[in-house]
Amino acid sequence: MKLLLSYLNVLFYYTIGLIISLKYLVLYCVQLCSGKSTNVDNSEENEEKPLYKDLKFDFHEEKLKINDQHIEVRFVSAGSPKNPLMLFVHGFPEFWYIWKHQMKEFSGDYWTVALDFNTNESKIADREFLVDCIKVMLDHFGRNRCILIGRDFGGSLVWSFLDKYPELVVKSVIINAPHPAVFKQELRKVSQLAKTSQQLFYLVPKLPEWYFSRNNLHKLDTLYKDAELSADEISAMKNYFKKNKFENIQNGLTTLRTNFIADTIFRDHSKVSTAETYPQVLTIYTKSNPHYNDSCFGHNFVKQALQVTEIQTKHGHYFQMNERSSKLLNKVIRDYFENPSKWETNWNEEDKTTSGNILKENFDEDDEKKENTVGEAFDKLIKQCNDSNYTIENIKEG
Repeated sequence: MKLLLSYLNVLFYYTIGLIISLKYLVLYCVQLCSGKSTNVDNSEENEEKPLYKDLKFDFHEEKLKINDQHIEVRFVSAGSPKNPLMLFVHGFPEFWYIWKHQMKEFSGDYWTVALDFNTNESKIADREFLVDCIKVMLDHFGRNRCILIGRDFGGSLVWSFLDKYPELVVKSVIINAPHPAVFKQELRKVSQLAKTSQQLFYLVPKLPEWYFSRNNLHKLDTLYKDAELSADEISAMKNYFKKNKFENIQNGLTTLRTNFIADTIFRDHSKVSTAETYPQVLTIYTKSNPHYNDSCFGHNFVKQALQVTEIQTKHGHYFQMNERSSKLLNKVIRDYFENPSKWETNWNEEDKTTSGNILKENFDEDDEKKENTVGEAFDKLIKQCNDSNYTIENIKEG
Protein backbone atom coordinates (compact mmCIF):
# COMPACT_ATOMS: atom_id res chain seq x y z
CA MET A 1 0.00 0.00 0.00
CA LYS A 2 2.82 2.40 0.88
CA LEU A 3 4.52 1.74 -2.46
CA LEU A 4 1.23 2.27 -4.30
CA LEU A 5 0.75 5.64 -2.60
CA SER A 6 4.27 6.61 -3.60
CA TYR A 7 3.57 5.86 -7.26
CA LEU A 8 0.31 7.79 -7.05
CA ASN A 9 2.33 10.73 -5.72
CA VAL A 10 4.67 10.44 -8.70
CA LEU A 11 1.68 10.48 -11.06
CA PHE A 12 0.25 13.49 -9.24
CA TYR A 13 3.49 15.48 -9.49
CA TYR A 14 3.95 14.61 -13.17
CA THR A 15 0.39 15.74 -13.87
CA ILE A 16 1.05 19.12 -12.26
CA GLY A 17 4.28 19.37 -14.24
CA LEU A 18 2.40 18.74 -17.50
CA ILE A 19 -0.19 21.39 -16.63
CA ILE A 20 2.59 23.91 -15.98
CA SER A 21 4.17 22.88 -19.30
CA LEU A 22 0.98 23.88 -21.08
CA LYS A 23 1.32 27.35 -19.58
CA TYR A 24 4.83 27.72 -20.97
CA LEU A 25 3.74 26.41 -24.37
CA VAL A 26 0.95 28.99 -24.51
CA LEU A 27 3.39 31.76 -23.58
CA TYR A 28 5.76 30.57 -26.29
CA CYS A 29 2.99 30.61 -28.92
CA VAL A 30 2.06 34.15 -27.90
CA GLN A 31 5.68 35.27 -28.21
CA LEU A 32 6.04 33.45 -31.53
CA CYS A 33 2.99 35.20 -32.95
CA SER A 34 4.24 38.57 -31.72
CA GLY A 35 7.69 37.96 -33.20
CA LYS A 36 9.44 38.14 -29.82
CA SER A 37 10.64 34.55 -29.77
CA THR A 38 14.06 33.89 -31.26
CA ASN A 39 16.40 30.96 -31.54
CA VAL A 40 19.19 30.67 -29.05
CA ASP A 41 22.53 32.24 -29.91
CA ASN A 42 24.98 29.35 -29.86
CA SER A 43 28.00 31.56 -30.32
CA GLU A 44 30.79 30.89 -27.84
CA GLU A 45 32.65 34.08 -28.62
CA ASN A 46 34.55 35.39 -25.59
CA GLU A 47 33.50 32.28 -23.76
CA GLU A 48 33.91 32.70 -19.99
CA LYS A 49 36.29 35.67 -20.34
CA PRO A 50 33.90 38.03 -18.53
CA LEU A 51 33.47 35.29 -15.95
CA TYR A 52 37.13 35.29 -15.05
CA LYS A 53 37.76 38.98 -15.67
CA ASP A 54 35.85 40.09 -12.58
CA LEU A 55 37.46 37.60 -10.18
CA LYS A 56 39.64 39.57 -7.79
CA PHE A 57 41.55 36.64 -6.31
CA ASP A 58 43.95 33.97 -7.52
CA PHE A 59 42.31 30.66 -8.32
CA HIS A 60 43.20 27.30 -9.81
CA GLU A 61 41.09 25.04 -12.05
CA GLU A 62 41.35 21.27 -12.15
CA LYS A 63 39.41 18.23 -13.31
CA LEU A 64 39.30 14.93 -11.45
CA LYS A 65 38.57 11.71 -13.32
CA ILE A 66 36.75 9.07 -11.33
CA ASN A 67 37.79 6.29 -13.66
CA ASP A 68 35.68 3.42 -12.39
CA GLN A 69 32.55 5.58 -12.75
CA HIS A 70 33.53 7.34 -16.00
CA ILE A 71 32.93 10.66 -14.31
CA GLU A 72 34.83 13.91 -14.58
CA VAL A 73 34.34 16.47 -11.81
CA ARG A 74 35.60 19.99 -12.30
CA PHE A 75 36.58 22.14 -9.35
CA VAL A 76 38.08 25.57 -8.74
CA SER A 77 40.22 26.34 -5.69
CA ALA A 78 41.60 29.45 -4.01
CA GLY A 79 43.82 29.87 -0.99
CA SER A 80 46.55 27.70 0.46
CA PRO A 81 46.11 23.89 0.52
CA LYS A 82 47.82 24.03 3.92
CA ASN A 83 44.72 25.68 5.41
CA PRO A 84 41.53 23.89 6.56
CA LEU A 85 39.34 22.81 3.65
CA MET A 86 36.10 24.68 2.92
CA LEU A 87 34.10 22.84 0.25
CA PHE A 88 31.23 24.44 -1.72
CA VAL A 89 28.40 22.64 -3.55
CA HIS A 90 26.22 24.58 -6.04
CA GLY A 91 22.56 24.23 -6.99
CA PHE A 92 20.70 24.49 -10.32
CA PRO A 93 21.03 26.22 -12.73
CA GLU A 94 24.38 27.17 -11.23
CA PHE A 95 28.06 26.25 -11.25
CA TRP A 96 31.16 26.98 -9.16
CA TYR A 97 31.10 30.69 -10.10
CA ILE A 98 28.23 31.45 -7.70
CA TRP A 99 30.68 31.03 -4.80
CA LYS A 100 33.14 33.67 -6.04
CA HIS A 101 32.32 36.16 -3.26
CA GLN A 102 32.70 33.50 -0.56
CA MET A 103 35.97 32.23 -2.05
CA LYS A 104 37.38 35.74 -2.09
CA GLU A 105 36.30 36.33 1.52
CA PHE A 106 37.51 33.07 3.06
CA SER A 107 40.50 32.06 0.90
CA GLY A 108 42.84 33.91 3.25
CA ASP A 109 41.93 31.60 6.16
CA TYR A 110 40.81 28.44 4.36
CA TRP A 111 41.54 26.43 1.27
CA THR A 112 38.30 27.13 -0.58
CA VAL A 113 37.21 24.59 -3.21
CA ALA A 114 34.04 24.96 -5.31
CA LEU A 115 32.80 21.84 -7.09
CA ASP A 116 31.18 21.85 -10.52
CA PHE A 117 28.91 18.84 -11.02
CA ASN A 118 27.55 20.03 -14.38
CA THR A 119 30.51 18.53 -16.25
CA ASN A 120 29.67 14.94 -15.31
CA GLU A 121 29.98 12.62 -18.28
CA SER A 122 27.28 10.43 -16.80
CA LYS A 123 23.79 11.37 -17.96
CA ILE A 124 22.24 10.24 -14.70
CA ALA A 125 23.73 11.10 -11.34
CA ASP A 126 21.56 10.02 -8.44
CA ARG A 127 21.90 11.46 -4.96
CA GLU A 128 23.93 8.59 -3.53
CA PHE A 129 26.40 8.82 -6.37
CA LEU A 130 26.84 12.60 -5.98
CA VAL A 131 27.26 12.22 -2.23
CA ASP A 132 29.97 9.63 -2.82
CA CYS A 133 31.60 12.02 -5.32
CA ILE A 134 32.09 14.50 -2.49
CA LYS A 135 33.68 11.73 -0.43
CA VAL A 136 35.99 10.88 -3.35
CA MET A 137 37.01 14.54 -3.57
CA LEU A 138 37.98 14.54 0.11
CA ASP A 139 40.05 11.41 -0.44
CA HIS A 140 41.68 13.03 -3.47
CA PHE A 141 42.62 16.07 -1.38
CA GLY A 142 43.97 13.84 1.39
CA ARG A 143 41.54 15.31 3.92
CA ASN A 144 39.57 13.46 6.55
CA ARG A 145 37.37 16.44 7.49
CA CYS A 146 36.09 19.66 5.93
CA ILE A 147 33.70 22.56 6.30
CA LEU A 148 30.86 21.82 3.89
CA ILE A 149 28.66 24.56 2.42
CA GLY A 150 25.82 24.12 -0.08
CA ARG A 151 22.83 25.96 -1.46
CA ASP A 152 19.61 25.04 -3.24
CA PHE A 153 19.96 21.49 -4.65
CA GLY A 154 23.58 21.54 -3.50
CA GLY A 155 22.31 22.19 0.02
CA SER A 156 20.05 19.17 -0.29
CA LEU A 157 23.11 17.10 -1.25
CA VAL A 158 24.90 18.42 1.82
CA TRP A 159 22.03 17.19 4.02
CA SER A 160 22.42 13.72 2.48
CA PHE A 161 26.21 13.82 2.92
CA LEU A 162 25.76 14.69 6.59
CA ASP A 163 23.44 11.72 7.01
CA LYS A 164 25.93 9.31 5.43
CA TYR A 165 29.32 10.76 6.45
CA PRO A 166 28.75 13.00 9.50
CA GLU A 167 32.23 12.29 10.85
CA LEU A 168 33.82 13.92 7.79
CA VAL A 169 32.35 17.38 8.42
CA VAL A 170 33.53 19.87 11.04
CA LYS A 171 30.72 22.36 10.46
CA SER A 172 28.17 22.91 7.75
CA VAL A 173 26.27 25.84 6.27
CA ILE A 174 23.16 25.16 4.16
CA ILE A 175 21.56 28.02 2.23
CA ASN A 176 17.95 28.03 1.00
CA ALA A 177 17.64 24.25 1.18
CA PRO A 178 15.33 22.61 3.75
CA HIS A 179 16.02 19.16 5.11
CA PRO A 180 14.57 16.62 2.59
CA ALA A 181 12.34 15.09 5.27
CA VAL A 182 10.85 18.48 6.12
CA PHE A 183 10.40 19.34 2.46
CA LYS A 184 8.54 16.06 1.92
CA GLN A 185 6.12 16.99 4.70
CA GLU A 186 5.71 20.56 3.46
CA LEU A 187 4.70 19.32 0.00
CA ARG A 188 1.41 18.26 1.55
CA LYS A 189 0.53 21.95 1.82
CA VAL A 190 -1.03 23.70 -1.16
CA SER A 191 1.11 26.79 -0.54
CA GLN A 192 4.35 24.80 -0.82
CA LEU A 193 3.06 22.82 -3.79
CA ALA A 194 2.46 26.10 -5.60
CA LYS A 195 5.98 27.31 -4.83
CA THR A 196 7.39 23.99 -6.07
CA SER A 197 5.68 24.33 -9.45
CA GLN A 198 8.97 25.17 -11.20
CA GLN A 199 10.59 21.96 -9.91
CA LEU A 200 7.55 19.96 -10.98
CA PHE A 201 7.88 21.42 -14.48
CA TYR A 202 11.47 20.15 -14.55
CA LEU A 203 10.12 16.59 -14.13
CA VAL A 204 8.63 16.64 -17.63
CA PRO A 205 11.05 15.10 -20.17
CA LYS A 206 12.57 17.29 -22.92
CA LEU A 207 10.33 20.35 -22.48
CA PRO A 208 12.43 22.07 -19.78
CA GLU A 209 15.58 21.62 -21.90
CA TRP A 210 13.81 23.27 -24.82
CA TYR A 211 12.42 26.03 -22.62
CA PHE A 212 15.84 26.87 -21.18
CA SER A 213 17.55 26.97 -24.58
CA ARG A 214 15.11 29.29 -26.34
CA ASN A 215 15.38 33.08 -26.63
CA ASN A 216 19.10 33.16 -25.87
CA LEU A 217 18.61 31.48 -22.49
CA HIS A 218 16.12 34.14 -21.41
CA LYS A 219 15.07 31.86 -18.54
CA LEU A 220 18.36 32.70 -16.81
CA ASP A 221 17.55 36.41 -17.07
CA THR A 222 14.31 35.70 -15.24
CA LEU A 223 15.88 33.52 -12.55
CA TYR A 224 18.73 35.91 -11.79
CA LYS A 225 16.72 39.12 -12.12
CA ASP A 226 16.43 39.79 -8.38
CA ALA A 227 20.15 39.17 -7.87
CA GLU A 228 20.84 42.24 -10.04
CA LEU A 229 23.88 40.78 -11.78
CA SER A 230 25.95 42.82 -14.19
CA ALA A 231 25.63 42.34 -17.95
CA ASP A 232 29.07 40.69 -18.03
CA GLU A 233 28.05 38.24 -15.30
CA ILE A 234 24.83 37.28 -17.08
CA SER A 235 26.71 36.88 -20.37
CA ALA A 236 29.32 34.68 -18.73
CA MET A 237 26.66 32.48 -17.12
CA LYS A 238 24.93 32.03 -20.47
CA ASN A 239 28.18 31.22 -22.26
CA TYR A 240 28.88 28.54 -19.68
CA PHE A 241 25.50 26.84 -20.22
CA LYS A 242 25.73 27.13 -24.01
CA LYS A 243 28.82 24.96 -24.09
CA ASN A 244 28.63 21.43 -25.51
CA LYS A 245 25.17 22.03 -26.97
CA PHE A 246 23.63 22.66 -23.56
CA GLU A 247 24.87 19.44 -21.99
CA ASN A 248 25.37 21.36 -18.73
CA ILE A 249 21.66 22.19 -18.67
CA GLN A 250 20.66 18.68 -19.71
CA ASN A 251 22.83 17.03 -17.05
CA GLY A 252 21.48 19.36 -14.37
CA LEU A 253 17.85 18.70 -15.29
CA THR A 254 18.42 14.93 -15.46
CA THR A 255 19.96 15.03 -12.01
CA LEU A 256 17.03 17.04 -10.64
CA ARG A 257 14.47 14.63 -12.10
CA THR A 258 16.23 11.58 -10.75
CA ASN A 259 16.64 12.96 -7.27
CA PHE A 260 13.30 14.71 -6.83
CA ILE A 261 11.45 11.45 -7.39
CA ALA A 262 13.89 9.21 -5.53
CA ASP A 263 14.54 11.46 -2.54
CA THR A 264 11.31 13.38 -2.09
CA ILE A 265 8.92 10.51 -2.69
CA PHE A 266 10.60 7.13 -2.19
CA ARG A 267 13.35 7.76 0.36
CA ASP A 268 12.65 6.68 3.94
CA HIS A 269 13.66 9.75 5.93
CA SER A 270 13.13 8.00 9.25
CA LYS A 271 16.57 6.43 8.76
CA VAL A 272 18.57 9.66 8.77
CA SER A 273 21.65 9.81 10.94
CA THR A 274 21.50 10.11 14.72
CA ALA A 275 25.26 9.74 15.10
CA GLU A 276 26.92 11.62 17.92
CA THR A 277 29.52 12.78 15.40
CA TYR A 278 26.89 14.76 13.49
CA PRO A 279 28.26 18.29 13.09
CA GLN A 280 26.63 21.58 13.93
CA VAL A 281 24.56 22.92 11.03
CA LEU A 282 23.68 26.51 10.22
CA THR A 283 20.67 26.87 7.93
CA ILE A 284 20.33 30.24 6.23
CA TYR A 285 17.22 31.21 4.32
CA THR A 286 15.82 34.34 2.73
CA LYS A 287 12.56 35.74 4.01
CA SER A 288 9.59 35.22 1.69
CA ASN A 289 11.56 32.78 -0.46
CA PRO A 290 9.72 32.21 -3.76
CA HIS A 291 10.51 28.48 -3.67
CA TYR A 292 9.90 27.51 -0.02
CA ASN A 293 7.55 28.28 2.84
CA ASP A 294 9.26 29.76 5.88
CA SER A 295 8.02 26.69 7.79
CA CYS A 296 10.43 24.56 5.71
CA PHE A 297 13.20 25.88 7.93
CA GLY A 298 13.73 25.60 11.67
CA HIS A 299 13.27 21.82 11.76
CA ASN A 300 15.78 19.04 11.72
CA PHE A 301 15.66 15.26 11.88
CA VAL A 302 19.01 14.82 13.56
CA LYS A 303 19.88 14.84 17.22
CA GLN A 304 22.29 17.71 17.01
CA ALA A 305 22.38 21.50 17.18
CA LEU A 306 20.76 23.35 14.32
CA GLN A 307 20.71 27.10 13.90
CA VAL A 308 18.39 29.00 11.64
CA THR A 309 19.17 32.49 10.42
CA GLU A 310 16.74 34.52 8.38
CA ILE A 311 18.25 37.02 5.97
CA GLN A 312 16.16 39.92 4.75
CA THR A 313 17.27 40.92 1.29
CA LYS A 314 15.66 42.21 -1.88
CA HIS A 315 17.95 40.02 -3.98
CA GLY A 316 15.86 36.87 -3.64
CA HIS A 317 16.74 33.19 -3.85
CA TYR A 318 20.08 33.86 -5.60
CA PHE A 319 21.06 36.67 -3.22
CA GLN A 320 24.59 35.43 -2.64
CA MET A 321 25.48 36.20 -6.26
CA ASN A 322 24.88 39.88 -5.56
CA GLU A 323 28.01 41.60 -4.24
CA ARG A 324 26.25 43.56 -1.53
CA SER A 325 24.14 40.66 -0.27
CA SER A 326 27.18 38.39 -0.33
CA LYS A 327 28.88 40.65 2.21
CA LEU A 328 25.91 40.10 4.47
CA LEU A 329 26.10 36.33 3.98
CA ASN A 330 29.85 36.29 4.62
CA LYS A 331 29.32 38.24 7.83
CA VAL A 332 26.86 35.61 9.09
CA ILE A 333 29.09 32.67 8.13
CA ARG A 334 32.19 34.18 9.72
CA ASP A 335 30.30 34.92 12.93
CA TYR A 336 29.11 31.31 12.95
CA PHE A 337 32.70 30.08 12.71
CA GLU A 338 34.27 32.52 15.16
CA ASN A 339 31.57 32.62 17.87
CA PRO A 340 30.45 28.99 18.31
CA SER A 341 28.92 29.51 21.78
CA LYS A 342 26.52 32.04 20.30
CA TRP A 343 24.99 29.39 18.08
CA GLU A 344 24.21 26.68 20.65
CA THR A 345 20.67 25.27 20.79
CA ASN A 346 18.63 22.68 22.66
CA TRP A 347 17.25 19.58 20.97
CA ASN A 348 13.60 18.64 21.47
CA GLU A 349 13.44 14.85 21.23
CA GLU A 350 9.65 14.68 21.25
CA ASP A 351 8.95 16.68 18.10
CA LYS A 352 12.49 16.46 16.67
CA THR A 353 12.96 20.20 16.30
CA THR A 354 15.27 22.82 17.70
CA SER A 355 12.46 25.26 18.30
CA GLY A 356 13.31 25.93 21.93
CA ASN A 357 16.49 27.94 21.77
CA ILE A 358 16.97 28.80 18.12
CA LEU A 359 19.03 31.92 17.68
CA LYS A 360 17.08 33.67 14.98
CA GLU A 361 18.65 36.90 13.89
CA ASN A 362 17.21 39.14 11.22
CA PHE A 363 20.07 40.57 9.20
CA ASP A 364 18.88 43.39 6.95
CA GLU A 365 21.26 44.53 4.23
CA ASP A 366 19.62 47.98 4.36
CA ASP A 367 20.65 48.47 8.01
CA GLU A 368 24.03 49.87 7.02
CA LYS A 369 22.41 52.29 4.61
CA LYS A 370 19.91 53.38 7.26
CA GLU A 371 22.66 53.88 9.82
CA ASN A 372 24.64 55.99 7.38
CA THR A 373 21.57 58.05 6.56
CA VAL A 374 20.80 58.66 10.24
CA GLY A 375 24.43 59.46 10.95
CA GLU A 376 24.60 61.95 8.11
CA ALA A 377 21.35 63.58 9.24
CA PHE A 378 22.62 63.82 12.82
CA ASP A 379 25.91 65.39 11.69
CA LYS A 380 23.96 67.87 9.61
CA LEU A 381 21.77 68.64 12.60
CA ILE A 382 24.77 69.27 14.84
CA LYS A 383 26.27 71.57 12.22
CA GLN A 384 23.02 73.53 12.07
CA CYS A 385 23.04 73.79 15.85
CA ASN A 386 26.59 75.15 15.88
CA ASP A 387 25.86 77.58 13.09
CA SER A 388 22.72 78.95 14.73
CA ASN A 389 23.78 78.71 18.39
CA TYR A 390 20.95 76.30 19.15
CA THR A 391 21.41 73.50 21.69
CA ILE A 392 20.36 69.87 21.47
CA GLU A 393 17.91 70.48 24.31
CA ASN A 394 16.26 73.28 22.35
CA ILE A 395 15.73 71.04 19.34
CA LYS A 396 14.38 68.12 21.41
CA GLU A 397 11.87 70.37 23.10
CA GLY A 398 10.90 72.09 19.87
